[in-house]
Amino acid sequence: MPEGGLEQRSGSAPSTRTGRPPQPWWRIAIVFTAATVIGIAIGQLAGALFEPGYTRAGHVARATASLVLYVALVLAARRFLDQRPLSGLGVAPPQRAWRPLLLGAAAWLIPATIGFALVIGLGWSQVALQRPAAALAAAVGVRTILVLMYEALPEELLFRGYLYRNLATVVPRWAAVVGQAVLFMLWGVLIGAAPTADRMLLFLVFSLILGIIRVRTGTVWATVGFHLVFQVVAQVMSPSEAVFAVSDLATLQTVAFGLLPFALGVLIIERRHPAPPGWRDREPDPAVASIAGRG
Repeated sequence: MPEGGLEQRSGSAPSTRTGRPPQPWWRIAIVFTAATVIGIAIGQLAGALFEPGYTRAGHVARATASLVLYVALVLAARRFLDQRPLSGLGVAPPQRAWRPLLLGAAAWLIPATIGFALVIGLGWSQVALQRPAAALAAAVGVRTILVLMYEALPEELLFRGYLYRNLATVVPRWAAVVGQAVLFMLWGVLIGAAPTADRMLLFLVFSLILGIIRVRTGTVWATVGFHLVFQVVAQVMSPSEAVFAVSDLATLQTVAFGLLPFALGVLIIERRHPAPPGWRDREPDPAVASIAGRG
């Protein structure tokens, strides 16, 4: 069915009497607003329940709340607002998720390893392990679970899944990538995760790269892999984990964690997905009778 066949005219309010899904711009606005309210509420509640600064208990609580609430938001929006199947968001079944997940992880990890060796080899930064190898393994394991729950899975499902998909039904793919990146940055600002100009820029550039990966692979799992490895390594290397002593963490983060992976990661993805998509095309998202409630 052509795009717009199940939609109301642009600018009209959502209708509950006809049973038709709201126009895409309404869905985007509703879900983005709900996501922002959830993010602010989680931050406020965690601030009231836990002592200031980083605590493991607070991190676990935030991660659990984020996973449950954001995933529930996307599932409910997809079911009741879009009236379309979850698979349309680029979410393959778990048994088919591991290949794109590993590809996304490799797209960040390979350039980051090169950047790490470059920074250390040139003497721009020094890194020393402060705790036993078992403590490092434990830190990586715990952070992997928490990042997957708190950031990688809910954020990718929401922005590179739901919001990108709805944007791509009404604007070309390139504009949908830019649009979801702007929304990701704005969301970061509103919930307090991007309070400074450099953090805003990081949110914007990071989400642009993730958006490109989403388009090239056609799946959210590749962006989850990229996001997951980036956050785990950055957090394990942070002072709060007390696993490594780093003489110039800013340089290491800028070159090894940012510049090289962001610049080269897409090239690695393109080696596996060489056929370029139609960047000027939209992505139709037809309803399914059993989901939309119509024959």
